[in-house]
Amino acid sequence: MELTRIILGPVTTEKSELGKEQRTYTLKVAPEATKIDVKNALRKYYDVDAVSVRVMRVGPKKRLIGGGKVMVKRKPWKKMLVTLSPKSKALDLVQFKSYLFPLHSSLFTSSHARSSAETNDSRAAPDDARGLLGGDKVHSREIARARKAAHLRTR
Repeated sequence: MELTRIILGPVTTEKSELGKEQRTYTLKVAPEATKIDVKNALRKYYDVDAVSVRVMRVGPKKRLIGGGKVMVKRKPWKKMLVTLSPKSKALDLVQFKSYLFPLHSSLFTSSHARSSAETNDSRAAPDDARGLLGGDKVHSREIARARKAAHLRTR
């Protein structure tokens, strides 16, 4: 499995915060991740050495809705308790070292940043409907209404 997709994020609960004093961190990981994968990912991308890794599978939260049917309210997930060595630095998940994916400015430019004049599309929504004024996000219904209005104007 690709090591960049192993660790999904921290688990932030009162119990996990208390464990940080003993250098034990709780991480949400991919369902197919193994202990060895987590140790390798921590060593490669966070420069920390794990002494022990404990695995827990958190079951789904279900609710019976009648007629023998079950509604799943929360999907199952996997978490790991990682204890770091005393010589290792504290784990900071924000400091992800990416060797494989260097950040480019092209990743942060939106496809919606182009104006309708650049795309030469008569059905394109006006700029204010795309949320370009002030960088505000516009609800999808408002975008649909603006596209419909622009389409009706071109008839």
